[in-house]
Amino acid sequence: MSEESPKKPICMTMLFCERISFDERSGNYSLHNILRGLAAPSLPIKQQIGVFMEITGLDELTALDLRVHGPKGVIAQLHQEPPPGARTNPNMVQQLAIQFSTSLSEEGFYTIELSCAAGIIAQRSFGLRLLDESGEELISRN
Repeated sequence: MSEESPKKPICMTMLFCERISFDERSGNYSLHNILRGLAAPSLPIKQQIGVFMEITGLDELTALDLRVHGPKGVIAQLHQEPPPGARTNPNMVQQLAIQFSTSLSEEGFYTIELSCAAGIIAQRSFGLRLLDESGEELISRN
């Protein structure tokens, strides 16, 4: 009998922001300062990044990995095990939020990749550029 390969979850939403808060009363996340790209007067910069995701197909055994790829390779990795005793419904949409701080030292594109044992679930990119002498807006937002 062959072993069944793990079912691959589906990420329906992946957004980047500077900070994520959770309202216990309503059960809703608030995303602060949605990021589409960054600009800085000099490098490196220390950047707080929140990643908000809506995923279906997760179960109590699904561990998630988040990797940040910079212009010259992987610059950050996070691993999240499911909480002990977690019981999730794989048919339900689950909202997840991960926050971290990282140093961005190169101009170019950065890709955040979400994966599990079944492979890559989602990936999304943003750009970082140096400001010119006119001192344009520091962060591009929606």
